[in-house]
Amino acid sequence: MPWNTQVGNNFVKALLSRSIYAGYYDYAPWGVPMTKGMHQPLISMQTHKKIQNRLNQRVTAPFRKDIAKDFPLRGFIVCADCGSPLTSYWATNRKKVRYPYYECHKKGCPSYRKAIPQEKLELAFQEYLGRLEPSADIVVAAGAMLKDMWDARQAHLAERRKTLKVDVRRIEAEIEGFLDRIVETTNPSIMSAYEKRVTHLQYQLAILEEEEANLDQKQPAFEDLFEHTIEVLLTPCNIWRKGDFQWKRLVLKSVFAERLPYCRSEGLRTAKTTFAFKALSVPKGNDEILVPLKGLEPPTPSLRMTCSTS
Repeated sequence: MPWNTQVGNNFVKALLSRSIYAGYYDYAPWGVPMTKGMHQPLISMQTHKKIQNRLNQRVTAPFRKDIAKDFPLRGFIVCADCGSPLTSYWATNRKKVRYPYYECHKKGCPSYRKAIPQEKLELAFQEYLGRLEPSADIVVAAGAMLKDMWDARQAHLAERRKTLKVDVRRIEAEIEGFLDRIVETTNPSIMSAYEKRVTHLQYQLAILEEEEANLDQKQPAFEDLFEHTIEVLLTPCNIWRKGDFQWKRLVLKSVFAERLPYCRSEGLRTAKTTFAFKALSVPKGNDEILVPLKGLEPPTPSLRMTCSTS
């Protein structure tokens, strides 16, 4: 029997829409509401929700996992002429020797299909990253800043736990109220509307209960997190040279707040750094001292911070 694409797509969509993979089950024809199952979920309810949102959006091209690890700067470096992210590929000559390249694929761009050797671009990036490394003398200040941020985050999580408990009790009360109305009503239309509302509330309740359970999980000690974070912020170039693909991506996220433009004639241009990295940065050879921030308030005019990328 020939494969029907439309039928196949509908089948896959129906399969991905089932809540049973997130640890819950329901069956409207039998009047079974959203109920937490006894089985081990394969995905979280948050992931299930993201899948439903994605199913209702435009499909995009999948990420090229086959070459991602060979080109850690793929998608991060953008063309200075048009602003499009550089793509990457392996080229093979007549002798079957492979050569890695980056290039712009934006039609109409002056740099369209102008190959950039991987070694040239990534070496330039390493040199650029080396110039951004902050002074090790401010580790103490960095620790105080990160500790303040950690304490603020812990306070936020505690407040979120209280809010979740209130929301859970509110939704449970709403569900109980609608169930009472379903028992009392004899109008099929009204009963169906109440049942739909109960199903929606049970779905929301499942997400809140899952988030509450995640928040109650044991948090790692600040010292353990600080050790890795400060290592990335203080020695990003060293991490980039020695780390694997995941560590390289972490460096990009920790240091840069936006993508880095590359011009074929001028090389890499300046990009904004993240707040954490900018607060730690002092141009090499500069005698100015970074004063630790107090809490998370904006710096006052008397507080002077400098950054090599500003």
